[in-house]
Amino acid sequence: MYPYVGEIRLFSGTFAPAGWSFCDGSLQLIAQYEALYTLIGTSYGGNGVRTFGLPDLRGRVIIGQGAGPGLTPRTIAATGGVSAVVLGVENLPAHSHTVTVSNQEGISPRFQKSGSGDPVLTNMATISGGTVAAYTDKTKALNSPVQMLAEGTIDSSGEGKGHSNLMPGLGLHYIIATTGIFPSHP
Repeated sequence: MYPYVGEIRLFSGTFAPAGWSFCDGSLQLIAQYEALYTLIGTSYGGNGVRTFGLPDLRGRVIIGQGAGPGLTPRTIAATGGVSAVVLGVENLPAHSHTVTVSNQEGISPRFQKSGSGDPVLTNMATISGGTVAAYTDKTKALNSPVQMLAEGTIDSSGEGKGHSNLMPGLGLHYIIATTGIFPSHP
């Protein structure tokens, strides 16, 4: 069976067979592969005067062009995706953590005043630059002791490291037919 010019196949050999080239993004001379250039133009690179580029499928998977139901559109020659991601808070589902607050000796939270504002509770637990309302006092009197609301502990979680976003795979060569049957329009 003769291939269509521009057809892409998987190949397990260590070389590209005659009439085929690796899909490695390399630039080719238009004069050498006019039929293939007629089909793909400069979609994958090249200057369109002397050269054109082959698709670069090294380390990539192929995805169908267009938009399936509920999917975002994909266009020919467009690339996308990343091999590793770092999730941020905005990527996590809503969740909660338990908190432990201790009324151990030496903490003695008190209301203190700085400037002309209301008294502020000091010696509160601090998490990511904010404070946790673990103590209460109805009077807000200066230097008055406060009453413990609860005991709990917030465990640290995450390290901010990237994780692999790759599915298991097997490396093979994608090859593109540079010669063969020129496909006709229906």
